[in-house]
Amino acid sequence: MFLWIEKFSREIYYSLPFHFPRLLSDSLIASTSTNGAVVLWNVEKGVLDHNYKAHTRSATKVCFHRVDKNILISGAKDANVFQYDLRILEPVRSFASGSFDPIRDMEFGIHQNHTDIFVVADDGGSIRFWDLRRCDKPLRQFVAHHGPASIALNPDFEERNLIATAGRDKFIRIWQWSEIPEGNTNTAIYSVETTASVSRVYWRPQYKYQVASCSVVNDFNIYIWDIRRPFIPFACFENHKDICSDMSWKFGRSDAFISAGKDGLIIYHHFENAHHPLNHANDVALDMSPSGEIVIALSSQLKLKNDALAYNDRKMRGEIVGPKRRQYDPFQSWIDSRLIRCIPDSLENTLSPKYFIYFANNYKLYGDDLSSLCDHNSRVAENIGRIRIAYTWRMVGLLCSLSSFIERHTPNRVTSTSRMPISENDQMQSRFPSNRSPPVDGNGELEDVFGDIMPGKIPTSLAATADFYFGDDELNTSGLTPDCFTMESKEKFEGDLMSLKLEAFAPRPRDDVRSLEDSDSVITEECSSISDEQTEELSECELTVRVDLLRPPKWDPLPSILSMLMQHSENGDVQMCVSILLVLGEETSEIVDHSLQKLWFLDYLEMLDRYELWTTAANVIRLCWIPGISALSNESTFVRLVCLSCRAVSVTSSQFCKKCLRKFNFTCIICQLPVRDIWGGCQICRHGGHPSHLSEWFKHCNQCPSGCGHQCTYAR
Repeated sequence: MFLWIEKFSREIYYSLPFHFPRLLSDSLIASTSTNGAVVLWNVEKGVLDHNYKAHTRSATKVCFHRVDKNILISGAKDANVFQYDLRILEPVRSFASGSFDPIRDMEFGIHQNHTDIFVVADDGGSIRFWDLRRCDKPLRQFVAHHGPASIALNPDFEERNLIATAGRDKFIRIWQWSEIPEGNTNTAIYSVETTASVSRVYWRPQYKYQVASCSVVNDFNIYIWDIRRPFIPFACFENHKDICSDMSWKFGRSDAFISAGKDGLIIYHHFENAHHPLNHANDVALDMSPSGEIVIALSSQLKLKNDALAYNDRKMRGEIVGPKRRQYDPFQSWIDSRLIRCIPDSLENTLSPKYFIYFANNYKLYGDDLSSLCDHNSRVAENIGRIRIAYTWRMVGLLCSLSSFIERHTPNRVTSTSRMPISENDQMQSRFPSNRSPPVDGNGELEDVFGDIMPGKIPTSLAATADFYFGDDELNTSGLTPDCFTMESKEKFEGDLMSLKLEAFAPRPRDDVRSLEDSDSVITEECSSISDEQTEELSECELTVRVDLLRPPKWDPLPSILSMLMQHSENGDVQMCVSILLVLGEETSEIVDHSLQKLWFLDYLEMLDRYELWTTAANVIRLCWIPGISALSNESTFVRLVCLSCRAVSVTSSQFCKKCLRKFNFTCIICQLPVRDIWGGCQICRHGGHPSHLSEWFKHCNQCPSGCGHQCTYAR
């Protein structure tokens, strides 16, 4: 519509990306240019009214004052905001915050006492409130998003202190901006997570809890959100075929608006044509656990919702329907759900959330040798009646004691090949009283095998009357091994070796006996070759027994441990799998693949996160040897600090404030000592200190310990 103006001034800017109408008059329209100029056009006269060249880079937004028709402001990519008076040819005032982020959005205050206040959003996600009467520093400022942000002040008078912000981080947040202290950050009172980056956000007129948004990439739809129920849109408009660049509500109407898109269309939308995703949402949720447990959640207003949908359907078809006695409003308040839980009989011995939390807080996974860790964890399971888990821990300790795992975890442990003298007090009990022999000392490893698995379950008398059986494989046809018996001895071997009963030997077929005749003849020849003098010397010698060589050879328990881990994994008990892996250590890579270990660790960490067991999760990450898991401790560790001197918000990890160059000094308000670890503080008065000191203080007093008089609330 302005092409004909080109004949009057060809130096006027041909690129007019944004147009902003004047609210108090229909005769003026402001436009921005890519070279930083702000141009005002007189529509009635068809001429250029004003041309301001204050910005050094492209101007992005122009706003007219809502009361004073001669005042307007502009923002540009040079991070500056200028105020203009239409009666003066040059800008009258500039607002600079010291930031270098381009201005993205601006808006003047709507309600009384807010008309001289305007809010600015930049590409860094910062929100700043300025007063036209004070240009040295902003009234309020805080970081709302990561990336470019859009803003919208609430038009409802009752909620006039609410501001909606949206950004490229796919979030829409609602803030109580009047309660945000100067230079401090605050928590959003509502937060809506969208599916794509948001370019514009607007409040819906006459609806103080609903906002409209459009996306800048990937999503062409326009959504209406109810901030009280942020997980699903209230309404959706799917008419554009390309990105919606902007939208505007029709004046005085809350059920109609106009939108413009990059598809070249300007569309007039009406709420009667809106798509309501909530009407198609399933109000019945069902889930099944790997162990067979079924949980069903039902909305308490399911029948009321179905009746409302049927009522609206009959009304749309033109049928005569009576007035409804009770209206269905899913956004008015919280809707209770009814939970139905179906537990099969086979789940009696499964791990419940109560046991999961107890084990996570009481298991000992490091700091001692393997046997002690397994014994401690077995006692933890016994304390709450989980006998099978207790036996499993004892079995793990026993199996690992028969392999190299125990030696890796206890390097100072006495090895099994060391020579140990036989004590006179040690005795081996046998059911044959005439054949008492010195005890067999196994260095304590096999002293009470069954007692480790089932303590107190086997009587001493039963353990003392073991019946020995010598099968075919135990028959020694080559005489006594020299390593077992030596002629130089300190202990005497008491008892008659030939007094073994015939019942100790298994009956064999006649053919097997004949097969041994040759070996028997060899033994006879060896015995006959001993002279009489050597016989007398042997009779006077003392015989020594190397009992450590009499113990059974070690066997490989790793396949049994792997089978045990796989069984717990199939049952969904990843807590047991991860706990056993951490107790055994990195050597478990020999039996369990790294990819499977990583899957167990990730599942266990997710469960710990759901139950808010942060300390246990941190210990698991610290103890894990998998790089992909141990690297999790370096994620999400950045927090923004506020300088107590200049109230500037830190944007880097430096220990010094970028504005006043002072070092961040966090001193406990109670003990007056620097806080080197976790810091706790009040977001309103900004006083804090050691969390333990604050906890003790707020047990007896609600006021801030600094004496500022603020009623702090300690989050227990």
